[in-house]
Amino acid sequence: MSRIVFAARRFRAGLVLLVSLSSLDLSIAQAQQSASPDLLPAVEVAATERAAKPQVARRAPDQPAQRRVARVPKPEWVPASSPVAGVSAANLFPTVVVSPTGIVTPTNLVASSVTVLTARDIERDQRRTASDALSAVPGLNLVQTGGPGGQTSIFMRGTNSNHTKVLIDGIDVSDPGNPNRSFDFGQLLTSDIQQIEVLRGPQGGLYGADALGGVISIVTKKGDGPARATGSVEGGSFGTFNQTAGLSGSQDHFNYAFNVAHFHANDVPVTPVELLPPGQKAIGNNYDNMTYSTKLGAELSEHLTLNGVARYTDATLRFTGDTFDPVTFASFPAAAQSTQTVHQLFTRGEAVWSALDDRMKSYFGVNYTNHWNYNISPGNAMATITTGDRVKYDWHTTTQLAPNNNVIIGAEHETETLQTATVSAQNVNTAGYMELQSQLRDRVFFTANVRQDDNERFGEHPTFRLASAAIVPVTDTKLLSTRPNTFTWSVTRYSAATLTTV
Repeated sequence: MSRIVFAARRFRAGLVLLVSLSSLDLSIAQAQQSASPDLLPAVEVAATERAAKPQVARRAPDQPAQRRVARVPKPEWVPASSPVAGVSAANLFPTVVVSPTGIVTPTNLVASSVTVLTARDIERDQRRTASDALSAVPGLNLVQTGGPGGQTSIFMRGTNSNHTKVLIDGIDVSDPGNPNRSFDFGQLLTSDIQQIEVLRGPQGGLYGADALGGVISIVTKKGDGPARATGSVEGGSFGTFNQTAGLSGSQDHFNYAFNVAHFHANDVPVTPVELLPPGQKAIGNNYDNMTYSTKLGAELSEHLTLNGVARYTDATLRFTGDTFDPVTFASFPAAAQSTQTVHQLFTRGEAVWSALDDRMKSYFGVNYTNHWNYNISPGNAMATITTGDRVKYDWHTTTQLAPNNNVIIGAEHETETLQTATVSAQNVNTAGYMELQSQLRDRVFFTANVRQDDNERFGEHPTFRLASAAIVPVTDTKLLSTRPNTFTWSVTRYSAATLTTV
């Protein structure tokens, strides 16, 4: 089986024909995409100064003509503000993240190990799935069975796949119907992703259970500026045929983004020929994924904003599984394919209340996720159907006590349900947390958070995290120090449970 996995670990379609429709803007101005208002601010790009044309002196009538070659200076990128002595360009215009502290913070001021992948990085490398995009991130071990659409798990810093908290626009997308509640990255397309933050290390003080290895936070694109329509079509080997379409923009106090993505590959060679029984032909995997997503925002007043996101995925994978010889019990590829169908629905509604000139913001949200999994193998009369639901209510308030000194207070309540043909189960968790983020000096930063979880299966459990960072002058080397305490619970499909504390 390992040879099968290795043979199709990385799928690349060759001879790609790409037709870009991104020029179909409905206005002359280009609309810039950014993340949702509660996560990241719009990225501001410094304007450039045009190079001045060389001045050529006019020749007087009585002077002989001379051939002169004018050297035209090359235009230079000029920052919006003047450089600061002793500070690198990366620190002048750093990438901002929200997952390490829950507050929009430049990466150079974060006391955590974090890697950021932007939409530009994903498009430059032509990563069509999140598993491809994350495959080169340090500290991650990505394991994929077969080609596109195969079960894909991420192991961060040696922990299990269910020890990484995965968020999409603040929504916990782990699967309650999965035996270990992990998220399958094989079904996540990248066409509407604005930024991926990979936060390494225990983060239980802010995120609670399942953040033992770290957090992967995904932010989708937000509409901004004049209406803009985009689209693409591409095809290639292995029956590859992908399309995307999107419409985004903003009008007055309303912003919108609608995206559709289709990923298709119908002949992916996965099964090594030498493993096939005599006379049996290999059958390539067939994968089809349709993903629909939207993000909406409305500023009802100076103090009140409403946000909403929704994402739905319908994916089907036909693959060659294993069968066994009834006499020798040896395994070999099956002659007929198995079928796996996945339906995923992730939604969030949110109200944001601002006060004290935006120094205090309160977020009230409700999340709903649904995972529906259908599996059937050759020779089985009935399919296995598993449904996992999660309803979560959350609130948190961020307060700026002073410049670069913030406090977060929050609470959440979630209910998870599992449904199969023979099992029905439910689990409830309630939590409260608090965090202090402070800049002690120009190059010294400190973060402390504490959280209390009350789980109906495991009772109450506190977690905390202390972290500090110092930036060395001249070299801009960052020194990190952290003291985490976190935990995770794992509930199998029936009733067994384990509790791990670090």
